Amino acid sequence: MAGTIEGEVSFDDIVAESEAESSEEEGLGNGGDNEEDNGNNEGGDEHDYQFELQKPPSILEAWTALEDLQNLLKPPRQDQTGYKDLNLPTLLQERLTHMKDFLWLYTDVCSDGMTHSANLVGGQWTKAANQVAHDAGKVKGDYLSHCLCSWSKAYIKTWALPHSMPSKKFLQIADETLAAELQLHLQSIGKYIHAQDLVNYLSNTENQTRLGFKKAISLKTAQHWMGQLGYRWKKEPKGQYSDGHKHSDVVTYHQTIFIPTWCHYQPWMQVWNYKNPMIVESTLPSPSG
Repeated sequence: MAGTIEGEVSFDDIVAESEAESSEEEGLGNGGDNEEDNGNNEGGDEHDYQFELQKPPSILEAWTALEDLQNLLKPPRQDQTGYKDLNLPTLLQERLTHMKDFLWLYTDVCSDGMTHSANLVGGQWTKAANQVAHDAGKVKGDYLSHCLCSWSKAYIKTWALPHSMPSKKFLQIADETLAAELQLHLQSIGKYIHAQDLVNYLSNTENQTRLGFKKAISLKTAQHWMGQLGYRWKKEPKGQYSDGHKHSDVVTYHQTIFIPTWCHYQPWMQVWNYKNPMIVESTLPSPSG
């Protein structure tokens, strides 16, 4: 950080005092009807609650979370000789790194809580998130910026990690009844099946109603389900060495052309001795014979 945190703490105190003064002024203006208005005006309470949700965390809260993220991404060894191996999923590690960069930009402010020339987005929650999303090179920078704000707030409040939740469609295959019916359908097709068979099966309105589907699944979802059901993709073997040697035309060629020709030229072929490969035995009849 460019400065200390004390300035930001006093800034929070100032904000708290100003809110208290505002509430007192509202109370004086309403007079005796204040209690009745508070009891009936639910819209005002809802507005305050929404403001609390949208309000960015303080610099002190963000700095505490930043220090914890740094230790999480680079856990030090007990003997202080280096860092432990980070055993986290790649996607989770990438998200935590973006959060660390975001919180670092947000907390990099002067002692009075203001920005400085080296970091123009310090102390500005949304602009700091936009800067990290832009630096990450994401095409949809607004989406990543929104995610960074949500992930960081959740981490600051509850230390929740930004895990990737599987799609609801991917979770449906965990239903044993659905999995059993799809297995029976695939087995009834025969030896060769495709993911498109699941798409066609669940495109039927009767099957959708019985299984609780509102629409057909995509081909990508069907491919994922095939893997969950235990099927694996493989390339179909081709050529005579897979099963072509049993074809009638191949068998006829072997019996009528290849084998008789081989037998005709076999007396002039060289045969190596198994005991001594350097000795070549002739298959021609001996002169005395």
